[in-house]
Amino acid sequence: MKLIIEDVKFKGKLSIIGKIDKPQVSISQFNYEFEFGKVYHLASEGEWEKWALSLLIAGAIVEQSGVIKLNDAICSPRQRQNISWLVNYTHIKRFGLFWQNVKSQIVSGIRKGNRYPLLEKDYISHFTLTPERYLRYITQLSSEVWRASCAIGLAHDRQIFCFPPMEYIRREFIEEYGKLWFFDMLNFMKSLNCLILLPLPIDMDTSDFCDGIVKI
Repeated sequence: MKLIIEDVKFKGKLSIIGKIDKPQVSISQFNYEFEFGKVYHLASEGEWEKWALSLLIAGAIVEQSGVIKLNDAICSPRQRQNISWLVNYTHIKRFGLFWQNVKSQIVSGIRKGNRYPLLEKDYISHFTLTPERYLRYITQLSSEVWRASCAIGLAHDRQIFCFPPMEYIRREFIEEYGKLWFFDMLNFMKSLNCLILLPLPIDMDTSDFCDGIVKI
């Protein structure tokens, strides 16, 4: 599967949680072909353009011109919302899952049915969800929030995973958590043919865990 972006343009302000001033972003005539089953490093000179591209792909904001296709068919913002997951608890709130603990959210997704041949124990194992935190609300999690969010998104049949901006992330942090769980999680999601977008600093070397760098 491929997600194809053709001549997409967006100019406007983004609503960012925790920021009073909405940042102005501009993306002009952007073209790229993303392949599912891969991890991409999104990079931009400005802090928020790479996040704006993630929001466009996820259908959270709408392109002003150009088209986004899934394989050869145009994929509308609504259709993209149905296959994409913004990796943070605010997105989970939008789907009415905010007041369930992590276990309940994963189990409810499994019961509804999805494309992934996984049992509850598989989510716990592959996303390194610890027993104590598995029964907490996602707002009560810190370092485990990304993997819990990814597990919930996968259980609810999402295929595109857009991580939040990681401008503050140091390479040392990636290496430390990568050895513990991050790289294994990314590889597992790739094995399920997920498309994963990581908005990272433009000067960070990610060649050992990303399949390509996309400059906006």
